[in-house]
Amino acid sequence: MIAIKSDTGSLTNLEEELLKTVQVHELETPLDRTHKSGGQLGESGAESSPSISKIITENVSSFIDRNFPIDTWLPFFYTRYNHIREIAREANPDVIFSTGDPWSAHWVAQKLKKDLSLPWVADFRDPWTLSNVSLKERTTFSSAMDRYWERKVMKTADWLTFTSRNTCSLYQGEYPFITDKSSTIYNAYDYALYEAAREKYELLNMEDQNLNIIFWGKFRKLSPVDGVIEILKAVEITNPDLVKNIKIHSFGEISEADIELARGEGFEEQFIAHEPMPPESALSVLNQADIQLVSTAMERKDIIPAKLWDYLAANPPILSIAPNPEIRQILEETKSGKQYDLRKDIDRLVEVLVQCVNAKRNGIPIPLERAKSDQDFKLYDAGSITKQLSELFEHLTSDKPHVS
Repeated sequence: MIAIKSDTGSLTNLEEELLKTVQVHELETPLDRTHKSGGQLGESGAESSPSISKIITENVSSFIDRNFPIDTWLPFFYTRYNHIREIAREANPDVIFSTGDPWSAHWVAQKLKKDLSLPWVADFRDPWTLSNVSLKERTTFSSAMDRYWERKVMKTADWLTFTSRNTCSLYQGEYPFITDKSSTIYNAYDYALYEAAREKYELLNMEDQNLNIIFWGKFRKLSPVDGVIEILKAVEITNPDLVKNIKIHSFGEISEADIELARGEGFEEQFIAHEPMPPESALSVLNQADIQLVSTAMERKDIIPAKLWDYLAANPPILSIAPNPEIRQILEETKSGKQYDLRKDIDRLVEVLVQCVNAKRNGIPIPLERAKSDQDFKLYDAGSITKQLSELFEHLTSDKPHVS
């Protein structure tokens, strides 16, 4: 495995233990200026007042980011390509697997495919040029180059994988020639990652009379706070005395813009930000919630947030206000929660939340139930998803028929 060395922290002890049989080559990097949206459990969303030098640096880097083809990791990969190729040759792989973003990872894989004469699988975590949410401004030139390289990836990759069926369908519609060489392979949860942390993390400050809703991550551009505030406003209209008992717990600092938005609507006290938690703490933290919340920007109709898979492994019911109907299908199939359309189902959602708050106040189980079936959930665990990926690799390296 070849990866960019993270500048935000090292692997946890458990991650190192789980990866001890995997040889990981980390590439030391200079500072990359590619625009970042802020990770789920990573960097702070709040910023101090910038200095003049920082403003100048940011303006210069933003100019480069807008104008540079693919992304600003490309020069780094270009200068390190010979080293990457030698690592790959020494490993003697059967298949090349690249995942984006950064989208320049596919540029590297394309060159390796040619130089090593190996089959190549290009994995798309999110849509690239077909995304409805732009994380960075692009000039006409850089946008055209992005489209050119995306089409080139579509043409030259031996197989393409996507993490949702909607994204897969989106790309098959745009590039019909990939229909017979593309498939959906979901993300997954892995109990091995959670096991060591099951009893390690302290209880969060959740008062029993409140309806405690966990959002596993931090609110950001891809997962804005707007939808939650819309729900709180709807609850307040009919039940002003109950809305104060709905608490939204997130992890990582809330941006000043989101704080101001919540404060302006009188809901600042409803949002509680905790320190970021490592991934393996998911079960011990999520199991403290009454409800687990799935929420994304309403334009992101083609993606499934990665947090959904952690939620499936935990016990509390899941409440989704994300726009992808594929999430609703998964929740119904696993009997793990409900999805509501904020434009069509807001009245029903308010009714359910009010019932849940009253249940908490009376010390009885909330009506948003969850029935766990081990058989249903095994469809989405790491073993099942890894089997799909291994079958794909076997298909590309042998004459065996591929099982979708």
